Parts: sequence; structure tokens; C-alpha cells
Amino acid sequence: MKIKILALITILSLTLLSACGTDYKVLDTITPSPDEEELFIPEEDAPLDSELPVEDADEEDFEKLPTYVPGTYRGEGEGYGGTIEVDVTVDEYSITDVQIVSNKEDPKVAGDALASLPKAIVEAQSADVDAVSGATLTSDAIVSAVMNALGLAMFF
Repeated sequence: MKIKILALITILSLTLLSACGTDYKVLDTITPSPDEEELFIPEEDAPLDSELPVEDADEEDFEKLPTYVPGTYRGEGEGYGGTIEVDVTVDEYSITDVQIVSNKEDPKVAGDALASLPKAIVEAQSADVDAVSGATLTSDAIVSAVMNALGLAMFF
């Protein structure tokens, strides 16, 4: 019984396909694979791309390239007491200012980090600065917030 139903379904399917003008012999239209001679196979002695001589660029070549889109950008980081928001101002080539906009940190514990890290980041021209001892979570939050803001300011 199952064979009769399967045969009937197959016949109906082929009839329907041919009535619609569909070529059900799809396998006949597949392009054969290229011969082995047509394939590009590099020679064994051919140098790899990484072995080609390339001159290193001098640092001077990158000094005049813009790094940031000028403006002020806001970033956030999670500190011990909650979210810390910072505004980072940049010109085309440098970080010109970092301001703590809001925080819920304990001033006794985090006060030094809140006061000194923005200045340190501007002086270093980088968020890669040392954390303030005793206020590591606050320091990490400020650095994270600055990195988030700089990510928005990056010139692509």
C-alpha cells in the first residue's frame, strides 16, 4: 500500500512539474567542476605573503593623521556606588578635557580617584592610567567610562 501511494505521489509531482514548464532534470544543468589543470595551485617554493619584504612605516607617518572627531562625548562605567558618567572632550589629535558628570561614590573612599584620574588621563593622552589605591572599582569605572566615550569619538 505504501509503495502505491509513493508511486502515485511521484507521478503526480512529475506531472505537475512538467505541466508548469519546470525542467525536473536539474542535475543535467549543473556545470562540471574545473579540471585540475585549471585550478591555481601555488608552487612549493613560492614565497608566502608574510615572507614578502615590506618596509616598516615610521612613527612620523602617523603623527599628522586625525584620531578623533572633535567634540564632547559622554561615557559610562559601573563603580562601587553605581554608574559614573564622564564627559570627554577631544580635538582631532588629543584628549583635551575629562569631567566627571555624575557619580554615587563615597567621597571619603573615592574622592582621590574622582579628582586625580581625569587629570592623569589628559596628561597621559590615554585611559591607560594607574588606579588609585583604595578606590580600584571607582578607578576602573572612570577608565571604562572614558574608553566608552573615546570609542564614540574615534575617527574612522
